[in-house]
Amino acid sequence: MSGPYHKMGDRPKCFEIESTSPYSLLRFTDDGSGGVAAEFKEGPGGSILDLKVTPFPVAVISHANPEQPAPYFQVNTLVTGTYMGKPVRGMGGFDRTFVVDRVKGDGGREEQNYAATYRCTCALYSGVRQDGRRECLYALITTKNGTGIGMYYIDGEEPIVTDQVRLDAVFRRLPYVKDDTVVYTDAVWTIGPKTIHFNGKWGTKSFSAYPKLDKHGQSQCFGTWYEGDTPYEHVISHAFNENSGDAFAERMKSMGFKIAD
Repeated sequence: MSGPYHKMGDRPKCFEIESTSPYSLLRFTDDGSGGVAAEFKEGPGGSILDLKVTPFPVAVISHANPEQPAPYFQVNTLVTGTYMGKPVRGMGGFDRTFVVDRVKGDGGREEQNYAATYRCTCALYSGVRQDGRRECLYALITTKNGTGIGMYYIDGEEPIVTDQVRLDAVFRRLPYVKDDTVVYTDAVWTIGPKTIHFNGKWGTKSFSAYPKLDKHGQSQCFGTWYEGDTPYEHVISHAFNENSGDAFAERMKSMGFKIAD
């Protein structure tokens, strides 16, 4: 059982959501400097997971537009804490889609805009370089390769925000679903003036414990990444790629992507 988000206090401002069986807790607290600190616990007292979450200094807020009809928010995070009592460190993130048409009582438009927002090819990458600088990117294409929503950030530089987004990759059919769903592994993203190399380890239907074989037209890929022409390794990193909604060979080809025979 779980309830909605609720306010825990005003000094500092704090909101949380909690479930009882199994137990989990997600809490957001004003850090006093214009930012937000978060924590996540799983198991009583955090006996399974006990994590502190620090957001990056930039986030993507996409208002309603042709590429994403439903307003959308995404931010990358650094994560530290314990898993079963053992120390862990990694990358993470939060995202939310705001279905404002539901509030207006327009259920049909809500479903239409939500489906269009997630009918996309996207990339969410983050990492910490060897010199300690944090960097991240957001890339999304919904209609035509070359146009979309793109953002790149690294500590010490102004963020790059652009609608010039291109993905160069070869999509291949997943052999075990028999529905023409395609996925890519190695790829190059172009986000405005930036070139991002992605080295995929595998492409699959989903990252859940049991593959979502019944969710047709969805595929994902994970791996490593770097910006520019000289490869480097991050201290820690996260690279998530998703093709959702209608990631079928013919549709991806019509958007300008290459499909392997």
